[in-house]
Amino acid sequence: MLSATKSTFLVLTSMLVALAARGSNADVISPTEADALYSEAAGLYRNGNAKTATKRYRRIIASGYSSAEVMYNLGLASMKANDPGSAVLNFRRAWRLKPRDPDVNAAMTIAVKRAGAPQLTPHSAVIRLLHTLSVTEWIILSQVLYWACALAAAMRLLLRKRGKAFSYVVALLSIPLALSLAGIWAWRTPDRLREGVVMTAADVRLAPRSAAISHFPLPAGSLVRVLEASGEWAKVSVGSRSGWIPRTTVVPIVNSQP
Repeated sequence: MLSATKSTFLVLTSMLVALAARGSNADVISPTEADALYSEAAGLYRNGNAKTATKRYRRIIASGYSSAEVMYNLGLASMKANDPGSAVLNFRRAWRLKPRDPDVNAAMTIAVKRAGAPQLTPHSAVIRLLHTLSVTEWIILSQVLYWACALAAAMRLLLRKRGKAFSYVVALLSIPLALSLAGIWAWRTPDRLREGVVMTAADVRLAPRSAAISHFPLPAGSLVRVLEASGEWAKVSVGSRSGWIPRTTVVPIVNSQP
């Protein structure tokens, strides 16, 4: 992905230009400037200056020009800069946008392994099937199918007896429509939305206070589920184990900047 052309990235960023103006504190830059930053970051990475490259990619994302490609490249640069938390976080965000991408999936597995973090819990076969498309792709598909169903139903009503065949069309379209709605649900379950990444190594404690007994350690780059918060502490779970870590050490995957 690092070899993608500037023109490809410019198309991606232009589609998201409206996001650049979101928020009064946003570092607003033009698509051309974002394109230049992207090229500069890629060059820095190739020349071995991964740490500075991560700053360029972060500025692009902070300006609203977010894409799976930028997050993937930020993950690569973070991994090379020995920042496993940022690497896993951004690979996971890229995966949400492009779940079928083999490079993203391979890089995420490597980053977790290098960090010495707990391995990702395999999903059920049904969830894996629903994750073959991103939530955006499922939404687009559901909208197309919905309007196709609506059109077929309207034709059935207009043509009456002559439109009986449209009843079968509606029935047939209802199956993939239900599947697309299930796909949207699979990406928006509470468990999926509570996912976070541990950015700095932390001891998981049995209670939300620093004097509490240490339960088990979590290295940076660990993927966790945030169950609840209490003051400056967050209760997280990893597999069958759970406990408390400082809230500042974990970053949610959804709706947060890297």
